[in-house]
Amino acid sequence: VLEGKAVSPLIAPAVFLSTVITHLFGGSSGREGAALQIGGSMASLLNKLFRLKKDESTMMIICGMGAVFSGLFSMPLTACLFALEFESVGTIFSPALLPCFIASLVANVISSMLGVHPIVGVQIETVEFTFSTGWRFIVLAVLVALLGIGMCYTFHKASHLAQRWIDNPAIRILAGACVVVALTLLVGDQRFNGAGVELTLQAINGTTDWYSFIVKLLFTAVTLAAGFKGGEIVPTFCIGATFGCLIGGWLGLPAGFAAMLGLVGLFCAVTNSPLASIVLSVEMFGVTNLYIFALICVITFALSGNFSLYDRQTFEFSKFSLIRKPKDREEEI
Repeated sequence: VLEGKAVSPLIAPAVFLSTVITHLFGGSSGREGAALQIGGSMASLLNKLFRLKKDESTMMIICGMGAVFSGLFSMPLTACLFALEFESVGTIFSPALLPCFIASLVANVISSMLGVHPIVGVQIETVEFTFSTGWRFIVLAVLVALLGIGMCYTFHKASHLAQRWIDNPAIRILAGACVVVALTLLVGDQRFNGAGVELTLQAINGTTDWYSFIVKLLFTAVTLAAGFKGGEIVPTFCIGATFGCLIGGWLGLPAGFAAMLGLVGLFCAVTNSPLASIVLSVEMFGVTNLYIFALICVITFALSGNFSLYDRQTFEFSKFSLIRKPKDREEEI
């Protein structure tokens, strides 16, 4: 959509229906992917209707994406910044900031009136940042960044292998559904089906199984590789929270707080949106411990490199590129 290509008016209802079917039949996916596609496609239709110019069209699409994301998660500022950071890492389309924020606020008000509430809303106690805890936070952030790299690689590799092995999309979906059913029977319950909100809340309360993040990652990889719709962000919350809870306990950190750090940090690592991630921590968990959340986001963003959940996400710079020598800059001048 952001590339200016024509979008069929059937995209929005098709994405909505396929997401409902995915969740109805136990697929491990989120909802934000559908939200972004629906918001973007609706904005694209308005662009065609009003014959907007390229910059105006881009602004409308960003506003549509931010509004639907905000309405779904009840986090208007996070939604606004995520829509602005989403497409191109390293740049923000600043003219869209005001209209996107207004659209996100309005969408949040309307969704709240209709009974939509935040996925997680927990007020937490202050955790001191000392030499004793500081190194533990840094180790946790490094491990979350590595998890983000592995998660992106796994999702993309699974998708490519599924398309290579099974050409026909219908057969691929059927095969993927059978694998999800088999995995569910193997696990013995349905904890890992759907978005994983219950697992996330349990981790934030300080309880998780050592294998939870691995199994949830596997379920989500199979679901998305098969072609089911919904999105990766809510499962990312679950994977990050369960991983953070586990590693935090091993590091001697409060397990529930480490789960919150893992949730926010993994979101930042796989979406490459540090500003939105820092604001996400505030809208989810309050302003307490903001600097610790910011530290986690900065480290995971830097160490996750040019990996991303989104094939279309572009990088204006390489995070791992070396600083250019003065001579190189002089030659450019």
